[in-house]
Amino acid sequence: MTCENCGAPMRLSRDQGLMICDYCGSQAAPPADEDGVVALEPTSHDCPMCETALTSASLQSRDLLYCTRCHGMLFEMEKFLPMIDSLREYRYWSRSSQAPRGSDAGKVLGCPMCKREMDQHLYGGGGNVDVDSCEPCGVLWLDRGELSRIVAAPDRDPQMVYQSQYGPDESDETSGSQQKFLHRHPGSNQSSNPSRGTLL
Repeated sequence: MTCENCGAPMRLSRDQGLMICDYCGSQAAPPADEDGVVALEPTSHDCPMCETALTSASLQSRDLLYCTRCHGMLFEMEKFLPMIDSLREYRYWSRSSQAPRGSDAGKVLGCPMCKREMDQHLYGGGGNVDVDSCEPCGVLWLDRGELSRIVAAPDRDPQMVYQSQYGPDESDETSGSQQKFLHRHPGSNQSSNPSRGTLL
């Protein structure tokens, strides 16, 4: 991004969330794309769909990793539900709402953090969306348009949804903040691990 006043390159100040021109002192907010995401700077993690370098980004002032090519998003599980509530309050809707994976619907994704296979399963809230998660890393991957579908759909009680599939005993062993993400397809053998990575 170049400065509109003098044409010099601008640098990102993560603390301020602004682009700054060291030549003339101008400041500007990074532009948001069609998903409402403000892309900040490239990371060392690759997109599991198209292998483009993921970018650290912000959506309604909440951190995520974002693919500027295919518009996929990687979230920390524990921060996902509060973000959904916030986006519903602001009536978030992305223009990127077409079917995301198409002919690659059966593709098994590798976790951008640890490279292990992610678990594809039905999201336990509203939206009728299949999501990909890595429990050991505590992250959730959404394809293009899936966040809008989840935000727009009426939600369900995660405790009751989880119990309807697994029964009360197993649901008691899983924290409420993660129950929506653990609806595995038959044959999944991914185990939970208490260690958690961070996106940024």
